[in-house]
Amino acid sequence: GSVPATTQRLSVVVALDVSGSMTADNPSRINVLKNSVRIFLDMLDTIQHECAITTFDQFAYLNQDFTNSRTDLLTSLNSLQPQGGTDYDAAFMSDYG
Repeated sequence: GSVPATTQRLSVVVALDVSGSMTADNPSRINVLKNSVRIFLDMLDTIQHECAITTFDQFAYLNQDFTNSRTDLLTSLNSLQPQGGTDYDAAFMSDYG
């Protein structure tokens, strides 16, 4: 017999670098980043799956907790601005800033 197909719900975290290096020698880097995430969000079935957005520079930030709202995710994404330095250890090993 055949095995029935099951759909698994995804909880996706998008982690983005918003350090100053995102504009250091090419100011369009942040725009390329945002546009790439927009394309991903357009493809994500937010009725079925949830998504969260985190960013990091020398700290980690929770910009949008898990949600099924594409509007909330895009609002959070649109507000991102490059800032600060880059410290991967501190960003991923410390509490949210």
